[in-house]
Amino acid sequence: MAVLLTLVKLYSQSSAAIVPSVYEGFGFPAGEAMACGVPVISSDGGALPEVVGDAGIVVPARDHTALADAIDTLLNDVKLQKRLAKAGIERVVRLFTWEGAVRQMIEVYSKLIKKNRGK
Repeated sequence: MAVLLTLVKLYSQSSAAIVPSVYEGFGFPAGEAMACGVPVISSDGGALPEVVGDAGIVVPARDHTALADAIDTLLNDVKLQKRLAKAGIERVVRLFTWEGAVRQMIEVYSKLIKKNRGK
């Protein structure tokens, strides 16, 4: 628990989380940062675009110029920082909590039931 609290404290002291992975199986660092209200800039490697979505800035993997430009843009735009911080929290709560997963599963089953009703 102490390690988790330390991690949350470190994230909350950050101006941004930069996740330039070429491949990322799920993208826990991006999700963790978003959950802590930290704006995220990530590459489009692996599952990062699905994790970050429109709640962060996604740049092409291995494109150091795009990454540098995104960092510069974010650090110089307080409104963007606040918008992405809020959007990140909302995205994590909506998609990556147990409640969010249950909500998504109910939606899928409801659509399937409606589609197949009467067959």
